[in-house]
Amino acid sequence: MYWLLLLRKYLKENRDDKKEEIYNFIKSCEVEIHDYDQLGFKSTPDQGKKPDIWSTYYAFSSLSILGMLREYIASKEKDDLVRKINNFINNHKKGHKFLHCLEKNCKICENDSYARNLYFITEILRFLGIDIRLYTKQFQSYLDYVKKDSSIVYKLAISKALDIDSEVKDKEIENLYQFQRSDGGFSYDDTEGTIKTSFWVVYILELYSWKVDYNPAEIYSFVNRKINELLDDKEKWNLLRAEIGEKKENLENYLYAELGEINIDSHMQLKFALNAKGISVPNTKRETLAAYSNHHPVLTQIMEYRKVANLLQSYIIPIPKFVNSSTERIHAEYNQLGADTGRFSCQKPSLQNIPKDVIF
Repeated sequence: MYWLLLLRKYLKENRDDKKEEIYNFIKSCEVEIHDYDQLGFKSTPDQGKKPDIWSTYYAFSSLSILGMLREYIASKEKDDLVRKINNFINNHKKGHKFLHCLEKNCKICENDSYARNLYFITEILRFLGIDIRLYTKQFQSYLDYVKKDSSIVYKLAISKALDIDSEVKDKEIENLYQFQRSDGGFSYDDTEGTIKTSFWVVYILELYSWKVDYNPAEIYSFVNRKINELLDDKEKWNLLRAEIGEKKENLENYLYAELGEINIDSHMQLKFALNAKGISVPNTKRETLAAYSNHHPVLTQIMEYRKVANLLQSYIIPIPKFVNSSTERIHAEYNQLGADTGRFSCQKPSLQNIPKDVIF
């Protein structure tokens, strides 16, 4: 839900239709531990596990993106809320680090995600309106234990949050470029860049752009390729073709059983078959069939058959043929004064006439 809300924010989608529902869902994930005067969140209300640091961060961050963080805090006594969250956080402290959760055999805790945990904690405190610079000395001592691997991005993010970024050496930022791969993306282990690692490294490079000469040209090409991979989903189009094709075949079989082995696309043969069946119609135009359809269900199936056949012949089958082999995108021709009325027209293919049907 957090990533969906963040995506909506980047796309500037101001949708309020689910706002209250999402807010209530987040509140349902809240867990108050009365015996220890603590409060945290878990990822789903039905989850049997204990609340954890990550879910608590995602809850507060989601509330912030949703624009309902103040409303949530106002629904509590703020001082009580801050105390309970602080107690919850401190309960996850173990030596010089903070744990993700208190569950045994937790895979996240086993993967040594302590720097990320600390980053999420600084963000939680910030969401509560706490000046996290008050924690600078304490948190800075934890940063000394952070390894110089994938955790470095969280260390740099925390340093920025604590307002000690001036102490970060230029070389620490420049070292991030060692993780950039030939495809322009970033990765700690793989030969090709990954979206997740690229997201965090680019975020840090942006935060410290005043310290390092950051040229985003290569990452742009990486991002564009990844977006194209997401949008270029031929498999879904093929599934759509198979689904509509099967629907057409089923309608054909039904009409053959009702009217005989005729050419359903021939108006003359269709009218003759209907008259032979006792359905006297002046013609087989859509408006005529619609007028008689309440008394003769087969007419409804004829109209549905025509709709499905048109989808296949006009859109589903021909459109993939216009995919450019180099760019793997469709580049239709738009004529600025294509219509007599002076409007645009479009061809090869006509993307202006794509049906409004949700399947498209």
